Amino acid sequence: MNKGMYGTPQINPDERRKYLGTFRERVDVVITFEELNNPESLLDLSQEMSIHPDFRLIINGQVDAASLSKLVKLANDHGIDFTATSDHSLPNDSTDFAVVFCDKTQAIHKEKIDIFECYPKKTENSSQPKHRSLLERLFD
Repeated sequence: MNKGMYGTPQINPDERRKYLGTFRERVDVVITFEELNNPESLLDLSQEMSIHPDFRLIINGQVDAASLSKLVKLANDHGIDFTATSDHSLPNDSTDFAVVFCDKTQAIHKEKIDIFECYPKKTENSSQPKHRSLLERLFD
């Protein structure tokens, strides 16, 4: 009777909504809406696709058309199965997930899943000029 009134019970519905329909333990990398605007995120995702050709790409239905076409092309180039969710109740703030790259059936229990935590970028040291001391400036 409960099934008829409330529908089929789901396991971890909030987690599944956050990770676009899959479980956290299956996730390899995620890209937020904010990170999706950075072209390096797609390069890093391409590397992950080369490493894991049997994984699946899940795309949030709120992704803009230009980004969606880039993601679909990237998935097709690597032979990756992909799904674009059409659920408009999914979160779509700048910190919410636009893309989830995950194993189809098995848990992988990866600790760091943010694309920029997996592929940190090195900053340049030469961005700030070296400040010279008073003595260095006097004796030049």
